Amino acid sequence: MPKFTIVSGEPRSGTSLMMQTLGLLGMPIWYKEKETRLDEARKQIEILNPRGFYELPIVSTGISLSKFQEKNTEFYQEILNNDGSAIKLVTRGLLKTDIELIGKIIFCTRNPRAIAYSQTDLIENVMVAGEGGEWIYPKRENTCVSYNFNIYEFLQKISNYTSALYVDYDNVLTEPVKEINRIIEFLKIFPTEKQIQEAITNVVPELSRNSDPPILDGPEWNLADKMYVYLTEQKPVDKSLETDIANTTKTLLEKNAWWLEESIWRMCDISMYKKIQEDSKYRKFIMSDMNKRKIKGRICNICENYNRLGKEYTINRAGLGPLKRNMVLCKELNKEVTLEECQNHWERK
Repeated sequence: MPKFTIVSGEPRSGTSLMMQTLGLLGMPIWYKEKETRLDEARKQIEILNPRGFYELPIVSTGISLSKFQEKNTEFYQEILNNDGSAIKLVTRGLLKTDIELIGKIIFCTRNPRAIAYSQTDLIENVMVAGEGGEWIYPKRENTCVSYNFNIYEFLQKISNYTSALYVDYDNVLTEPVKEINRIIEFLKIFPTEKQIQEAITNVVPELSRNSDPPILDGPEWNLADKMYVYLTEQKPVDKSLETDIANTTKTLLEKNAWWLEESIWRMCDISMYKKIQEDSKYRKFIMSDMNKRKIKGRICNICENYNRLGKEYTINRAGLGPLKRNMVLCKELNKEVTLEECQNHWERK
């Protein structure tokens, strides 16, 4: 069974720099960036990260040996041939990788607040291909929610791994000699003095994006600061952190459920709309993959008697509490009805 040294962490946390460092220190590193990118994508990479991302895109979601053995025998052989190499996997990829393939882990830490700001700034300043083939500057919401959840899941499962070293991104930039010596000691490798010096010189703080983000207030940002403390102090998950994550999950669920309800409400798919109110498991199932949602009714687009300007009424949602809605002022029935009653009338017709 092959074993890999895994360089992991969230995007913009120094994982690419860490892969460069290991290569300069004489470790075998396995990546295929240039061979797996189209010309236009390579041009964007040079802007996003001038020195490259040092990744294996094919394993970005994790490495399952049985999956590759069955479906991609060529890559399966590459896995066997690269035994002992260092590879880069973002946090979610690490969590979904066969435990038997994982040797030592170098987990790159950075405040999720800084990660979010760096990622947003990076993406909004680089052109990407739009849906029509044109090049555009995308807009991105500045949020650290996904980073908080990924790090939380990693902290929950860290005991599953035999050996891990936390390396803070900002410490690498400010104290490269100290951090590189920690890495050498952890990996039990013996680079030459020249290799060590090259690794130190390779650390260029000017390439860093936004290590000092603005202070944004709110639950997700406060949780990001707390999550960073747990990482840097290597604190185990406790009740306090579990409570914060549970509250964040509830807030996020309510936000997503509101968006889902608004979408289905506008399209007037009453059977689905009613079901997500009454069945929290079904609502979660639909939210997990919006492709599963099939809009059927759409009365509002074709009924000349339809007008959603009636008085308010309350829907009780399973697990989420009440939601205010407006009744339908139906010209044909000459009265106000709930949207569910409107649907029933439409189907009888």
